[in-house]
Amino acid sequence: MKQIKVEEIELLYLTSDDLLLLSSNQIFLNNAQIEIEDLSYRLKPELFNQDDVRPIVVILPFKANFGNLNYFYWNNKPNLKELDLKVTQNNFTENDFEASVITRYQKTRCSNCGCWWDTLVVDEWNYFRTPGLGTAKIRQSKFKECPNCGESLRQCVVMIF
Repeated sequence: MKQIKVEEIELLYLTSDDLLLLSSNQIFLNNAQIEIEDLSYRLKPELFNQDDVRPIVVILPFKANFGNLNYFYWNNKPNLKELDLKVTQNNFTENDFEASVITRYQKTRCSNCGCWWDTLVVDEWNYFRTPGLGTAKIRQSKFKECPNCGESLRQCVVMIF
């Protein structure tokens, strides 16, 4: 787990090695306790080993001791093992995150066929400090359709698992 600032957003960058740190709703960083909201719903261990996803805890700007579990999703299949090392060594740049977007886990229902899916959807709220960036992130994303009927899921779904 490494605290970093990327694209004006304070967050904790996590890897698969950090899954055990999330065994409760609290984590400790530099002797400070951070409460993670809705952890039991948002935590999806299967996302910790994906080639295009990294879990993060976004520190809430108005509540420094609270955070949300989110997920970075990359649309360009980067070498995330290499990025993990860069983050650990503080050698990352903003360019490493250019093709990423902050997402959240949710159950998404297709309004056409009624099927439910585990999904990652763009979490626009995290870009309120940089609205132009949020718009750019949405524009660069490729949105998924319902695997059952092929219709739009009517949300910014970037991954179905």
